[in-house]
Amino acid sequence: MQEFNEVKDSGKRQEFETGSKRDTRDGKGRYDLIPAYALFRLARHYENGAKKYGDHNWQLGQPLSRYLDSLIRHAYRFKDGSRDEDHMAAVAWNAFAYMETEHLIELGQLPQSLNDMVSTVDDIKRRMWRDIPDYYPYQANMLGQIRNAKTGNILKPFLTKWGYEQVDLSLDGIKVRKSVHRLVARAFHGISDLPIDHIDGVKTNNQPHNLRYVTASENAKRAWKLGLKIPTKSGTILDEDDVNVIRKRVEMGEKQRDLAEEYEVSSQTINDIVKMRTWKDGETQE
Repeated sequence: MQEFNEVKDSGKRQEFETGSKRDTRDGKGRYDLIPAYALFRLARHYENGAKKYGDHNWQLGQPLSRYLDSLIRHAYRFKDGSRDEDHMAAVAWNAFAYMETEHLIELGQLPQSLNDMVSTVDDIKRRMWRDIPDYYPYQANMLGQIRNAKTGNILKPFLTKWGYEQVDLSLDGIKVRKSVHRLVARAFHGISDLPIDHIDGVKTNNQPHNLRYVTASENAKRAWKLGLKIPTKSGTILDEDDVNVIRKRVEMGEKQRDLAEEYEVSSQTINDIVKMRTWKDGETQE
């Protein structure tokens, strides 16, 4: 048996009229104020639950949202006049279970995944994951994040020298580098080889509502207007996204001279891109 050689206290003292002293009870809770009858009804609810599910079934862990949902449901049943069971005891039980489970999650004794409560718009967006077609098990969410659905890990993006975010995926054991905006658009807007426009002009804002597929001409005009593309001496205004799309479209059989006309650059510029003589660090999309 463990030996205890001291009495811990807060350092504050309370003296009684008899001269006796002891530690104050500030911050320790007033158990003596808990009403006995209400506690009895709660204990009966614990008893009934134990008969049905076992003594400590709930302590194995359940999502917080289930307790809150049950709490609200029983409160409304009571409000509507239902007395088919002790709904107020059920309200109290769910409140107790919620508080205890939340505490055990904070202590690390129950998994963090049980805290599924949504409290902000960002929480909602963070939890809205969609599969990325042809890139299982990867998913994208409303915040523009990419995760591995198998592990639950959110991938940490890195910036290219053109200002776009990219992530490394592992597909069938092969490392593949992809632009985040292409993956998010693929998940939320469908599959397309068209360039992607960041509507607000911020290349790292990869939320679905900020992305849209546009033609090469539209993309160039918007980027020029927003100052996101700077023309070279030859007059080209291509960026990383354009380069990736050009390479893919040539791979799919489109003629280089047609792309040169569409992008308003020389055929030699398109050929240099395709042959990797320029933009060597560009990612080949999808």
